[in-house]
Amino acid sequence: MKKLSLVVIAILAMSSVARAEVKIGLFDAQVVVDNIEEGKKAKETLDKEGMTFKKDIEAKGKELEKMKADLDSQKLVLSKDAFEKKQREFQDKAIDFQKLQYEAQKNMQKRELSLTGEIFKNINAIIQKMGKDGNYDFILEKNQGAVTYFKSGDLTQQVIDEYNKNYGGKAATKKK
Repeated sequence: MKKLSLVVIAILAMSSVARAEVKIGLFDAQVVVDNIEEGKKAKETLDKEGMTFKKDIEAKGKELEKMKADLDSQKLVLSKDAFEKKQREFQDKAIDFQKLQYEAQKNMQKRELSLTGEIFKNINAIIQKMGKDGNYDFILEKNQGAVTYFKSGDLTQQVIDEYNKNYGGKAATKKK
């Protein structure tokens, strides 16, 4: 939200010099995805796949809990070497469990990207068209504060040219 405020302030400051009125649009990409058919299908698929991962992780977690409980109950009965061996086995399984959780999360993120990548590409194309057709100066994504449409174009090269024109020779001279 802080980024969004800074962007809006910068836009308004620039616009007061250029002209009296700036047209800014705002949209929420997540609400769009949640309310289109492709987005609903993607969410349903992700939920089903997520449940599969969740069940597998929960089963492994229960296994690990049982192993820990058994280890704790056998602490006084087992010899020091036997206890240490079982403790190492438990630690190895705990590390494997953490890896499983990480991999499941990584796989779900990849899957989400594969299911929604085309959707976001299409949303961006729609925003570009709406920006041009609606004569917007800027269209911002509500949650990210990201500018998704910018009427005036990219000023990067102009900034580079102006910098080189104004400071290029001075900066090069000062370094020597």
